[in-house]
Amino acid sequence: MISFILGLMLLITPFLVVVLFKDKKIGFIFVLFCSILFHVILALATQMLGIFYYGIIIGVTFVADLILLFFVFKKLKASSFPATAGSRPWRDKFQVSSFKKIDWALIFVIIVGFLTLYQVHYNYTGKINLATDRQVGYHEVKNMQYVYPYFSDEWYSVALIQNSVTNHALAITNPFDNSFFLNLELFFHSFLAEIILILTLNPLTQYTLLSIFFNLLILVLVYIFLRINNLSKNICAISALSLLYITCGANMPGLWNLIPFNMGIIMFLMLIIFVSLKNLKMVLVSSILGSLFYPPLFIFYFLGLASTFFESYKHRKDFLFKIIGFLLLFLFVFAPVVYVILMISPLSNAVNYIFSRLFFVSFTAPYITQYAIYNMILWPVILLAMLGLVFVFKNKKYLFFQFLCGTLMWFIYSFTINRFMVEGERIVILTSIIITMIAGFGIVEVEKYFVSKKFKIKYLQIIEIFILILFLAFIPFYTQRESWRNLTLLEPKSGSLGFPKAPANNYLIYDDLRIFKNIKNARFLSIPWKGTVIGTATNNYPVVTKEGTISMGKENTINNFLNADCSGKNYIAYNLNIEYVYLYDFTCPEFEKVDQSTEGLILYKYKK
Repeated sequence: MISFILGLMLLITPFLVVVLFKDKKIGFIFVLFCSILFHVILALATQMLGIFYYGIIIGVTFVADLILLFFVFKKLKASSFPATAGSRPWRDKFQVSSFKKIDWALIFVIIVGFLTLYQVHYNYTGKINLATDRQVGYHEVKNMQYVYPYFSDEWYSVALIQNSVTNHALAITNPFDNSFFLNLELFFHSFLAEIILILTLNPLTQYTLLSIFFNLLILVLVYIFLRINNLSKNICAISALSLLYITCGANMPGLWNLIPFNMGIIMFLMLIIFVSLKNLKMVLVSSILGSLFYPPLFIFYFLGLASTFFESYKHRKDFLFKIIGFLLLFLFVFAPVVYVILMISPLSNAVNYIFSRLFFVSFTAPYITQYAIYNMILWPVILLAMLGLVFVFKNKKYLFFQFLCGTLMWFIYSFTINRFMVEGERIVILTSIIITMIAGFGIVEVEKYFVSKKFKIKYLQIIEIFILILFLAFIPFYTQRESWRNLTLLEPKSGSLGFPKAPANNYLIYDDLRIFKNIKNARFLSIPWKGTVIGTATNNYPVVTKEGTISMGKENTINNFLNADCSGKNYIAYNLNIEYVYLYDFTCPEFEKVDQSTEGLILYKYKK
């Protein structure tokens, strides 16, 4: 606990710099961005050098904080506050500027957001799935506490982070076979590994706490974005809390999860805040950092950068034409040359893999996604967004073009299994967030209309407060919403539907941990989800895992093994170098029964 408090204090200390900013919201954004950048650089540098140890991370952060505190106090002492007998100018300024006004609406957003997201893992009531479900079916639970991740890429993040912390190195080693892993989301895993190390958290059981924090940060950033754009506090709070009701599903990662995509959203929100502030340098840096955290959202970062650039230089057309010329020259001359050089170099395999992620087929193939907007976003939010869209088009074109790009890709993905750069589910979530933000401007338009009709503003404020109270009242029922059941898939040739699994699950159970407690670094064969969760939780090597950031083996290996006779099972186990099998009941002399779980899975030891 002491080490956790120490780490937390070191992470919070830089935010004292906010006192130096006239606008504390803007100060918070700048400090947050710089803090993320600092810890990313620190994580990557120490991991590359093989010195990624707790003492070094704490020591460097402590020294950096001391330097920062010295700078803050020096600035405050040099302030223009008149010094009178017995006064301390820097202390007086700190007290006046920091505590004069408290943003109670923001505090309300943080409290309600935390209590709501807390329900997801620590007090879940609703439907779940189990790893042993052979068909899509649901199990009802009440007040379930499940401290482990839900989404497959969360599990792979945990595995990569554990590997990085244990080996004091970059997360470029496959934790399931110790081979080299081309990690395109390295920045995310390195950054989280550093945060987990400095806070001395257990990646397996406390990753979900980080999930709550980072998704809460998304709410805060949306609130700040709208406040910077002069919306009232109540409207900002309503818009921010409405994000909680964007539908999450088993294959629809949103505010219930923490994957590289969530960090991409955070960087996107900071980027559009910098766009609002017309700060071209910060827009450029945030677009680069965002692309490194989650490369598939590059097109959205580029749109933000391009809109700010053209806005800054729209009166210098000669300069703009030169820049466009350089871009075209790079695109059609230098880029092809660089590509050819890379293809004949030892990096050709890595280049091929990267390009394979530009144009690819959805993991849902041959099914086409059926994600209607009214199944993703609350109806009132959709209607308000329609009203706010006109204002955004006239006054916030950078946000309008983000909306246009997202909705266009969402629409196209509804008719094809082909994808460009980013999966359809990520596009749907990001676009839903943008629409919810636009709805905030829609509320302003509604209020303008009522005010023009001589409707008293205090009554509008009472309605806003009532809506905010509703968010608080619905917290106990949050996880019982079942809008995710409408996120179906369609097979166009046969017309058959694919039905979704629940957004929550219980894929890792106590028996799994008990049975594998004394087994380490062993290759085992189990159903894909069990392979993923057990491999991550027990430091063993699954032959088959759930498809995601890391994919091991093929799912049909399980059916081939179960359907084979004893000689066939022996052949498969021998060729795959399997030591244990954790599957449904079968009898073969080469496989010795060791233990059985409450789910009916049996652990067999393979006798070679």
